[in-house]
Amino acid sequence: GNRDLTVFTGTFTAEHQQRDWFIFNTKLEARYGQSNGSRAVDNSAFRLRFDWRPRDLASPFLGADVERDAIRRIRTRVSGGAGVNLNLISRDDRRALIAFGMIGEVEYRDPGISPNEVGEVRFHTRTSYFNALSRDVTLEGTAKFQPAVRDAADYLASSEALVRVRLSQSLALTTRFEWKRDSRPAPGVTSRDDRTLTVSLAIAF
Repeated sequence: GNRDLTVFTGTFTAEHQQRDWFIFNTKLEARYGQSNGSRAVDNSAFRLRFDWRPRDLASPFLGADVERDAIRRIRTRVSGGAGVNLNLISRDDRRALIAFGMIGEVEYRDPGISPNEVGEVRFHTRTSYFNALSRDVTLEGTAKFQPAVRDAADYLASSEALVRVRLSQSLALTTRFEWKRDSRPAPGVTSRDDRTLTVSLAIAF
């Protein structure tokens, strides 16, 4: 039947690059939406990432995330870890890598949920690809898989595909598809998967 869906989404990214030495990236993202007057989407995240000697064959990295998701009943999830990127292709117009590491996380759930606090140590694997098809069109893809060390059936997985078309020196039209899975969500959450398709205008300055 018919439904009224309103969604707000926003992302702010700041990055400092010394391409031969390091990349330091911060990202703040938020999403909120209602469907037929009821809250359907409500999440936000702050992410930090540091890559050392990103053009080398083996590039160490550090990362930390703070997330919340009211719909998935996550009050706060804090995670951090380290690992190494293996750069399979490292050119200005094309990049491909696979990453391995370890992360630790603590998840605080909404009051009344048992268990209310969950901690895990996870293996971290990530593949990433970037391709500049032309001066104005780029493709990006990322996939992550993070199984718990003590139980591989408890995992987080995600993938993202992005097409960016530059409209001017500072404006770009971005189409992004994201898929996320939590194999063991908090009690009361009926879906393991989230899927999002976003078309947005990006402003660079």
